[in-house]
Amino acid sequence: MKLYVGTYHKYNCGSIYGKWLDLDDFQGKDDFLSACLEIHRDEEDPELMFQDVECEHGWEHQLYSESFVDPAYWDIKNALSRNHVSDDVFSAYVQYKSGDLSEELVSECAENYQGEYSDLKSFAESYCEETGMLEEVPPFFINYIDYEAIARDMECNSEFFESEGYVFRS
Repeated sequence: MKLYVGTYHKYNCGSIYGKWLDLDDFQGKDDFLSACLEIHRDEEDPELMFQDVECEHGWEHQLYSESFVDPAYWDIKNALSRNHVSDDVFSAYVQYKSGDLSEELVSECAENYQGEYSDLKSFAESYCEETGMLEEVPPFFINYIDYEAIARDMECNSEFFESEGYVFRS
């Protein structure tokens, strides 16, 4: 996530002077705020104003406002790395789940992530094969298995859900 950092004083005086900063370039909120204050060292007590944002991932929008950056951003980024979860997978998970963004939600996402599939039917086919469900089925019956119905049941029974091409256990 990138923020354009200005100050309320400059803005109120008709200036939008500031600088774009990428939050991933900083270790945490204190490091980030130090860089912001250095940009605006010409003011005695700068009141920072985040005038614009560039977010690659939907979950990031929830962690900043015009005058605030949530330190959870860096905790979540570290948790994503530790759990080997991509920002895209986490964004898809967050769309389905409600609640506060946290390291725990990242761990939950990692635990429930099943993979990337074109749709739930494709997942159902893979799931049936990988779990051995088809081992007892005579080969000539395989073509009669209704994977769309299995996928529908998986979703209706709240066992699995698909979001943006990613499948998760509910």
